[in-house]
Amino acid sequence: VNEEYGRELFYYFVEAPYEAASKPLILWLNGGPGCSSLGYGAMMELGPFRVNPDGKTLRRNKHAWNNLANVIFLESPTGVGFSYASNNSDNINKRGDQRTAEDTFVFLLNWLERFPEYKGRDFYIAGESYGGHYVPQLATVITFMSELHRTTFINLHGIFVGNPILDNYKNSEGNLEFLWSHGLISDEIWAGIRANCTFTPKDDGRWCSVLGQASHISGIYPRNIYDPRICLPSAREGYMAGYDPCMEYYVEAYLNTGEVQEALHARTNTNWLACPRTSVPFHYTPGPVSVVPTIRRLVERGLSIWVYRVATWIPHARLPRRGTRSRISTCPSPRHGALGTPRTSRLEDMFSSMREASRLHR
Repeated sequence: VNEEYGRELFYYFVEAPYEAASKPLILWLNGGPGCSSLGYGAMMELGPFRVNPDGKTLRRNKHAWNNLANVIFLESPTGVGFSYASNNSDNINKRGDQRTAEDTFVFLLNWLERFPEYKGRDFYIAGESYGGHYVPQLATVITFMSELHRTTFINLHGIFVGNPILDNYKNSEGNLEFLWSHGLISDEIWAGIRANCTFTPKDDGRWCSVLGQASHISGIYPRNIYDPRICLPSAREGYMAGYDPCMEYYVEAYLNTGEVQEALHARTNTNWLACPRTSVPFHYTPGPVSVVPTIRRLVERGLSIWVYRVATWIPHARLPRRGTRSRISTCPSPRHGALGTPRTSRLEDMFSSMREASRLHR
């Protein structure tokens, strides 16, 4: 996507097994920032295969999205998974939301040149977690470039984001309310936070400094606070069918196999990670605190948008439903009625909740 600095993005493309020519094209983006759409999106969530506990073999996922669409899983930005930049200083110092959106746009243009049969195909962008930032910002770049050049580069029909981070401060408020309601922070701390913090950039002082600390409670796995993370066969037997807390380890073992890397046409000898680790930091400059204004502008342009939360039995502390709901419900936006007549509604109309969908929220 950039020859000067040698930025290369890795993708994994799966076509629909039946009538692929008549089905839409979806780009899937996981969040983080720094987590892999190949590892999480494709291998643990909605791709056609799952990795078995042996870390060497695969099994089919009957709920794969490519039953209904053709799906591109993109490892973005550079430094994620098999994506890389040969000029590492450029990769570290300038990586952020705007460049990620621009690089992804260039990737899509190049991809469509390589596979021209998909030019003009109905196109959707989807993602989760920090994909709540990636997806609308990429959609903005696509619509801006189309308007600037008065041509349709990409036939963008809509976007959808699941369990998204849309507003950093409102998400923090949802995090803390979740932790308090599950007994992980005291009534005293919660009362102090409510009395002294507005969940805006103006927050300061003793109580508000708890925000970051409470969101990273030691010894708790935030994506399922009741998960002991014991990866033994006897421990896995107690989980609901379809959920295995150790999937990440299976996928990392599989994608770090030389034979697999070669078969995927990835850069061999890559130390592939599903997400950044403390020992392997991921430097990234965050974008806007809130992307709700960005979503509002996309709604005004007539783009179809779906914001959804997954209501599973897994108690997720990092991306609770409350954080999304509170931000969406405060944002009025013009919208058209069923017959095309303007009416005023809220972005809340786009918010829905689903039960028992397959999500890991990365």
